Amino acid sequence: VFQNSQLYIDIEERGMIRKYFPNTTYHIIGDKAYPLREWILTPYRDNGHLNNRQIRHNTCHSITRVVVEHTFDLLKSRWRILRLINVNSVEKAIKIIAACCLYKYIIFAM
Repeated sequence: VFQNSQLYIDIEERGMIRKYFPNTTYHIIGDKAYPLREWILTPYRDNGHLNNRQIRHNTCHSITRVVVEHTFDLLKSRWRILRLINVNSVEKAIKIIAACCLYKYIIFAM
């Protein structure tokens, strides 16, 4: 699914990485099924010979993915529209998610 997305096509086939990642410190956190790219962080493949640095990377990577997935699950349970987002429209998805987060922040701040 991801490799058919507009995001992936724009970056891989059209070289438009700066459109989505103007600062190279931003990355997509992918699992082992994702292709390793400059802009996609994936875990090291565990072939039984990982060093301590690679094990730590995989641990931190896994923790980060769990937090991100949990956050999206919480948002989707609160706002059902998030289940219907067209994943081919990155800009629209960002605006909807940001609006939901901002709304939740404002409600908590009151």
